Amino acid sequence: MGRYSLKNELSLQDFILMEKMEAHYYNPEYITPAEEAYQWHRHNPYTGIVLAEGKKIVGFLDIVPVSHETCLKIMAGKFNDKDMKTEDVLTPEEMMSKDHQPISLFVSCAVVHPDYRGKGVTAHLLREYLKQLNQMVSWGIEFEKVVGDCVTFEGERFSQKIGMKYLTASDHGTKIYTGLFSEFVTFITSLAKVGE
Repeated sequence: MGRYSLKNELSLQDFILMEKMEAHYYNPEYITPAEEAYQWHRHNPYTGIVLAEGKKIVGFLDIVPVSHETCLKIMAGKFNDKDMKTEDVLTPEEMMSKDHQPISLFVSCAVVHPDYRGKGVTAHLLREYLKQLNQMVSWGIEFEKVVGDCVTFEGERFSQKIGMKYLTASDHGTKIYTGLFSEFVTFITSLAKVGE
């Protein structure tokens, strides 16, 4: 599959390293503390994809399944994901429950280590995420919307590339993007083919 491998077993130390990677691109006011992000992962291991080259983390993608109510708060621009708590993240069991459907996906962040930009990491992350997404869909989980809270211009470009459109400015200085799940799948399938 290439030089990068999926890192399945994640420790708190991995999340501390990923928090440091985020600091290359984001102000601290937008970075979820490593301990909280680690709890998201423990609560639902389907909250992201991490790639490594050997033991070094080269990139990660956090796409978090959230309830319709949480999605509406994000779309209203009144929810900074730095403040997201474990209870805002749906478990696989909750996602399969009809009480929580339809589910929305929150694109929390996409980060590539500065030394690995332009080397196919994003396409590889998307390929791995598609596998994860297909598994969730095979369980009967229905997704409706995808929403992103963009901190940087690069985040806005990425959101556009994965099929989202600008919705509004947030109350915490970011830009909210949203789109339909079906369009999101079409766009990420196309982007994932890059570098195959």
